[in-house]
Amino acid sequence: MMEMGFYHPARGYWQTMSAPTEEILATYPEGTVEVPLKPGTGFTWSGEAWEPEPPDPEALALEARARRDALLTACDWTQVPDAPVDRAAWAAYRQALRDVPEQPGFPAEIAWPEPPAA
Repeated sequence: MMEMGFYHPARGYWQTMSAPTEEILATYPEGTVEVPLKPGTGFTWSGEAWEPEPPDPEALALEARARRDALLTACDWTQVPDAPVDRAAWAAYRQALRDVPEQPGFPAEIAWPEPPAA
Protein backbone atom coordinates (compact mmCIF):
# COMPACT_ATOMS: atom_id res chain seq x y z
CA MET A 1 0.00 0.00 0.00
CA MET A 2 1.39 3.38 -0.99
CA GLU A 3 -0.11 6.57 0.44
CA MET A 4 -0.14 9.59 -1.84
CA GLY A 5 -0.92 13.23 -1.17
CA PHE A 6 -2.71 15.71 -3.40
CA TYR A 7 -3.30 19.44 -3.17
CA HIS A 8 -5.69 21.82 -4.88
CA PRO A 9 -5.67 25.57 -4.12
CA ALA A 10 -9.45 25.73 -3.56
CA ARG A 11 -10.00 22.29 -2.07
CA GLY A 12 -6.91 21.93 0.09
CA TYR A 13 -5.04 18.74 0.86
CA TRP A 14 -6.10 15.11 0.82
CA GLN A 15 -4.33 11.82 0.73
CA THR A 16 -5.12 8.40 -0.61
CA MET A 17 -4.28 5.02 0.83
CA SER A 18 -3.09 3.78 -2.57
CA ALA A 19 -2.30 5.15 -6.00
CA PRO A 20 -5.57 6.27 -7.60
CA THR A 21 -6.50 4.83 -10.96
CA GLU A 22 -6.44 7.00 -14.09
CA GLU A 23 -10.25 7.05 -13.93
CA ILE A 24 -10.21 8.48 -10.41
CA LEU A 25 -7.42 10.93 -11.25
CA ALA A 26 -9.58 12.25 -14.09
CA THR A 27 -12.22 13.27 -11.50
CA TYR A 28 -9.78 15.44 -9.54
CA PRO A 29 -10.31 19.16 -10.19
CA GLU A 30 -8.03 20.90 -12.68
CA GLY A 31 -5.00 22.31 -10.87
CA THR A 32 -4.63 19.34 -8.52
CA VAL A 33 -1.01 18.38 -7.98
CA GLU A 34 0.61 15.42 -6.31
CA VAL A 35 2.54 16.54 -3.23
CA PRO A 36 4.61 14.83 -0.54
CA LEU A 37 2.58 13.54 2.37
CA LYS A 38 1.74 16.31 4.84
CA PRO A 39 4.07 16.05 7.84
CA GLY A 40 1.24 16.78 10.29
CA THR A 41 -1.08 19.52 11.41
CA GLY A 42 0.32 23.01 11.43
CA PHE A 43 1.77 22.92 7.91
CA THR A 44 0.71 24.78 4.76
CA TRP A 45 1.57 23.93 1.17
CA SER A 46 3.64 26.80 -0.30
CA GLY A 47 3.44 25.56 -3.86
CA GLU A 48 6.84 23.92 -3.52
CA ALA A 49 7.02 22.41 -0.03
CA TRP A 50 5.18 22.02 3.27
CA GLU A 51 5.97 25.05 5.43
CA PRO A 52 5.29 25.24 9.16
CA GLU A 53 2.48 27.66 9.95
CA PRO A 54 3.45 30.60 12.14
CA PRO A 55 2.54 30.03 15.77
CA ASP A 56 -0.79 31.43 16.91
CA PRO A 57 -0.06 34.36 19.26
CA GLU A 58 -3.16 33.63 21.37
CA ALA A 59 -2.13 29.99 21.84
CA LEU A 60 1.43 31.07 22.72
CA ALA A 61 0.08 33.56 25.26
CA LEU A 62 -2.15 30.92 26.86
CA GLU A 63 0.77 28.50 27.05
CA ALA A 64 3.05 31.16 28.57
CA ARG A 65 0.45 32.16 31.16
CA ALA A 66 -0.12 28.52 32.09
CA ARG A 67 3.64 28.07 32.63
CA ARG A 68 3.79 31.30 34.64
CA ASP A 69 0.83 30.20 36.79
CA ALA A 70 2.42 26.81 37.45
CA LEU A 71 5.69 28.50 38.49
CA LEU A 72 3.77 30.81 40.85
CA THR A 73 1.85 27.90 42.36
CA ALA A 74 5.06 25.94 42.88
CA CYS A 75 6.49 28.71 45.07
CA ASP A 76 3.36 29.81 46.96
CA TRP A 77 4.81 28.25 50.09
CA THR A 78 7.68 30.76 50.11
CA GLN A 79 5.32 33.53 51.19
CA VAL A 80 4.01 32.03 54.42
CA PRO A 81 5.33 33.86 57.48
CA ASP A 82 7.45 30.98 58.78
CA ALA A 83 8.96 29.91 55.40
CA PRO A 84 12.71 29.28 55.86
CA VAL A 85 13.64 31.40 52.80
CA ASP A 86 14.37 34.98 51.87
CA ARG A 87 10.73 35.98 51.45
CA ALA A 88 11.59 39.35 49.87
CA ALA A 89 13.70 37.68 47.16
CA TRP A 90 10.92 35.22 46.45
CA ALA A 91 8.32 38.00 46.42
CA ALA A 92 10.43 39.85 43.81
CA TYR A 93 10.69 36.67 41.73
CA ARG A 94 6.94 36.16 41.98
CA GLN A 95 6.33 39.74 40.85
CA ALA A 96 8.69 39.22 37.90
CA LEU A 97 6.60 36.18 36.95
CA ARG A 98 3.41 38.25 37.13
CA ASP A 99 5.09 40.86 34.88
CA VAL A 100 5.97 38.34 32.15
CA PRO A 101 2.97 39.31 29.94
CA GLU A 102 4.17 42.94 30.01
CA GLN A 103 7.56 42.11 28.46
CA PRO A 104 8.24 43.47 24.97
CA GLY A 105 7.95 40.60 22.51
CA PHE A 106 5.46 38.64 24.64
CA PRO A 107 4.34 35.95 23.88
CA ALA A 108 6.85 35.00 21.16
CA GLU A 109 9.92 36.01 23.17
CA ILE A 110 10.02 35.66 26.94
CA ALA A 111 12.90 36.22 29.35
CA TRP A 112 11.84 33.94 32.20
CA PRO A 113 13.03 35.17 35.60
CA GLU A 114 15.34 32.93 37.60
CA PRO A 115 14.18 31.83 41.05
CA PRO A 116 16.28 32.93 44.01
CA ALA A 117 19.11 30.68 45.10
CA ALA A 118 18.05 28.14 47.70
